[in-house]
Amino acid sequence: MVVFDNPSTDEEANGKMMKGKAAGFVKQALKDCGVSPAQGYYTSLVKAKKDDKFLTNAQINGCSKFLDKEVETVKPGVIVCLGSSAVKHFLPDVKPASEVGNAFYVPALDATVVVGFN
Repeated sequence: MVVFDNPSTDEEANGKMMKGKAAGFVKQALKDCGVSPAQGYYTSLVKAKKDDKFLTNAQINGCSKFLDKEVETVKPGVIVCLGSSAVKHFLPDVKPASEVGNAFYVPALDATVVVGFN
């Protein structure tokens, strides 16, 4: 599972994650690691694009329950977080910028959370 902070403008316009220019970088990174992008589940913490430069607490709090339900349903073994808000959702005590590239096992999710960047 790959979790972004929120959809890009292209993804918002297409109504689907992994559409548009930015998705190409993620797809290529997956391919470089020997993973087919078709094997992934792609979602976001906030389900709409940002209104400003940063997500608001209201946006995060209003949408986080939907992400929690997705995780409960999909039961991913690995969650790659591509954005600081997504990282903080799963790893509230971790400073995202200082942990990029590191992985943390979260027993409550029975999943490993990988810290990435957006």
